[in-house]
Amino acid sequence: MTMEPSQDSTAPILGRDLEPLDVFVGPHLDSDLAVIIDQIDQETGDFDEHKCLLGFRSTSEAQDAYLANYDPGWKCGPLVGTSIDEFREWASNPAFRMAPASGDMHKRGRVLGKPDHIPAFTLAVDLDGTLLHEEPNGASCGVLGAPLPDAREVMDRVRALGVRIIVFTVRGDKDVVAKHLQQFDIPFHFINENPDQPADSSSKIIAHVYWDNRAVGWPGLRPALADLEQRVSRQIPGLDQHLADGVDIGDRDQPS
Repeated sequence: MTMEPSQDSTAPILGRDLEPLDVFVGPHLDSDLAVIIDQIDQETGDFDEHKCLLGFRSTSEAQDAYLANYDPGWKCGPLVGTSIDEFREWASNPAFRMAPASGDMHKRGRVLGKPDHIPAFTLAVDLDGTLLHEEPNGASCGVLGAPLPDAREVMDRVRALGVRIIVFTVRGDKDVVAKHLQQFDIPFHFINENPDQPADSSSKIIAHVYWDNRAVGWPGLRPALADLEQRVSRQIPGLDQHLADGVDIGDRDQPS
């Protein structure tokens, strides 16, 4: 069967069928999104094996690329969207590769298609005026401002709390935004996309908390961080002690 796009084997990592794990490679090699499909037996509906997709901008794009290789009516199976780092952790664990990814990810809050299964905490943060100095006519001219004084330190703290960071912006070129944030070491996970968001949901990003300097009563980054820490601490028992011990909670739900 000819795979569209190309399908690479990542030997010596073996899948459930004890063959090299199947990976579809798309055109966007700089994307941080990894999609794992629990392929099912088309007759019984039981879990068969994993199909992994890298190099795609969205889960819908990855799903379309996967389905393009099969006859019309082919049933996809559950999808899981995660970061490249999390995908590496998952792929390095033989126990995870033998079981449905959606089973493990369900426990960790990463199954796609159900809004109550988004990660434990997701922050949507505005770009211009919230993380960066707002340049006059910057959006229309393509000019990005320098980071606000506390932006890097605050966002480092957010990441350490284990919060998924989604930057939302009216700017259309996500690559330019990503490179600008990376230049100043400001952490983020996605731009204008929550990969766990149902395809048939609103175009507005699903998140637990929104940070936007144009919001009524916006207190600034430091007070907003203090509020976020209180919200997250109610979700993670012993958070204060973990942080006091120097534990990075950002990796708390990774496979061990």
